[in-house]
Amino acid sequence: MPNSYAVILICREIDGFEHNSVFANEIASALIEFDISSKIYDYRTHPRLVKDALQDERCVFFICFNGFGSELSLANDEIGQLNSVFQKFNKPLFDVMHDCPTNETLSHQMLLNYPQRYVLSTDYGYVHEAHELNIHNVRFVPSITFPKTQPDVVSDVGRRSIRWLLPIQLPPPSLVKARLAVYRSYRARILKNIFEAVSDACIADLCLDPRVETRRACREVGLLFDAFNADHRFLLTAIADLVKFERRRNLLQGLAGLPITILTTASMEDTSHGGFEYLPARNFGELLAAMANSDGVICPLPHHTGFHERALGAFSVGAAVLAAPNAVLESEFVDGRDFLSYSRVEELAEMLGRLSDEPQVLSEIAERGHSRAHQRFSPKRLVEAILSLARVFR
Repeated sequence: MPNSYAVILICREIDGFEHNSVFANEIASALIEFDISSKIYDYRTHPRLVKDALQDERCVFFICFNGFGSELSLANDEIGQLNSVFQKFNKPLFDVMHDCPTNETLSHQMLLNYPQRYVLSTDYGYVHEAHELNIHNVRFVPSITFPKTQPDVVSDVGRRSIRWLLPIQLPPPSLVKARLAVYRSYRARILKNIFEAVSDACIADLCLDPRVETRRACREVGLLFDAFNADHRFLLTAIADLVKFERRRNLLQGLAGLPITILTTASMEDTSHGGFEYLPARNFGELLAAMANSDGVICPLPHHTGFHERALGAFSVGAAVLAAPNAVLESEFVDGRDFLSYSRVEELAEMLGRLSDEPQVLSEIAERGHSRAHQRFSPKRLVEAILSLARVFR
């Protein structure tokens, strides 16, 4: 169709570090290669522009992230009834989902199951989660590198000002435990026992996936995990959060004294130990620039069965990736050649010490990872999947 375009929906209100804005710009750039222009709208700030696009025949489809935008609805003739705007105007919506759809933070999209919505999950474990929510149009898709966003000039590994970069947020684990303190019923005791047992196991073993272990524990005690049950979603979210926070704390303790630069939002009172250099957190585009100035990026990677923008960002700018266990990296890249993995904090500490004296080895790993990532995970590949589902070539 002449002058056809796509609309990419973002929501700055919930995207504090502008991850989705970067994804939107990369996808928009890739769409141009197929002669499709795009318009990026913050749908909460400019709802009228979104409505105009819905009514425009030249608008061929919409894209959103993590369900934000998929909830847009209009009232129908029945009092109190709402219908999806994408269903009403018959516009395909491609919902690129990086996060777990049964997590509490994504509850806004749990019950949205209309034919025009396609959930494109970058984690194949989360595909199963979406099916548990009776979402029918679900596809596993690769995530993307960031060629449009990355800095134009990138120094060679070994000549960058940051040796090892560790970008992590450090919320106190006590915040998670405090949420469970108010649960006092018999049922709550069972959930607390599962919470404590699964959390302890996953904190101790980086190879365990909290999402999988939570369901395994529920089966062992005869409890059917139900994605629609608020208590079960709370349990899964609490375990995932605590494991993530405690693993990061353990990481800092095990790497104390090494030349690591930590990029975080933690207050200075929380960053007085370890002898690390601390930098304030920044938006995702600025994080990529910091990665481009780093020899290696340490990636804790909370997603066990999917892509993570931290690793792909590091690959994009030619930094060496040192990653916790992750099924996608292990199957798409060659460990020891394209990236380096660690299954214990002690293993990572030894690796950092050794590689500090082997800059040429680190440089070769970084270059191979950079080349493979751009070859296999260009934004164009994600756009091709969208265009295929939208059938724009017919």
